[in-house]
Amino acid sequence: MNHKDSYSTPELLRIMGGLELRMNQFYTQVAKKFTEPEGIRIFWDSLAQQESVHSTIIYTLSNMYRNNPGMFNEIVEVDYSTMSKIEDFIKTSEEKINNEDFDLNAALQEAFDLETLEVNDIYDRIIESPREPFLAVIDHLIESEDAHLNSLVEAILEYASSDKLIEKAKNLRATFSVHEQV
Repeated sequence: MNHKDSYSTPELLRIMGGLELRMNQFYTQVAKKFTEPEGIRIFWDSLAQQESVHSTIIYTLSNMYRNNPGMFNEIVEVDYSTMSKIEDFIKTSEEKINNEDFDLNAALQEAFDLETLEVNDIYDRIIESPREPFLAVIDHLIESEDAHLNSLVEAILEYASSDKLIEKAKNLRATFSVHEQV
């Protein structure tokens, strides 16, 4: 049984905004560090830009919450292990990038671990009922997160040399195919 922690909506939005901003910074730093093989920097820069947009969306959600608190769940329960991983990434990502052993495979693995966290579930839990424009904002964020994961899987299959990471990406891609057929 997964342990759940309770967060107030403003606190959860602050944490998620910090995550999206830190992911932007992480991908920007990785883009500067790994410019080869050809195309990889464009991939990282693209992820960084998308995370920047996500942090803006979270800021918008925070403003929506302040103006319409009844439209959101007051308290959101989130899986403890997911939040622990998010908080760990925010604290340690800078150190990881600066580690001399941090190679392209490590960067792709870190991105894979981040993008496969259940953040979409967290965003879903913030909204109490499907009312516009709130649902549209969350839907956009979720679709964008799904697109990140798809492009990351393709980058891993193209650039990674770690068999274990490639296998994880292939398995995840197989689940995309199943979801698209439903």
